[in-house]
Amino acid sequence: MNLYDAVERNCFFTLTRKIIGNVLFLISPAVLLCLFVVYYMAGMQQQTLPAEARVLLDEMLLVIWGLWVLQYLLRCFRSFYAPPLSSSD
Repeated sequence: MNLYDAVERNCFFTLTRKIIGNVLFLISPAVLLCLFVVYYMAGMQQQTLPAEARVLLDEMLLVIWGLWVLQYLLRCFRSFYAPPLSSSD
């Protein structure tokens, strides 16, 4: 537990830092996936493709970017928005 305590004391000693650390941890898989897809699609664009295939590839890349931005915004919204607890009065 010494390593955990040292990291906790030195890096995450405030609530704001803990929240930011958790949010970054939750969003990082989506960011890595997006970077992988964009890297893969960019590699495909470098190949010599027929014009029709290049148009379809560009449209697919645009859709992927749009979906990624949408899910990123939804994750950010969900991370910072906590609905009020319903009272059972």
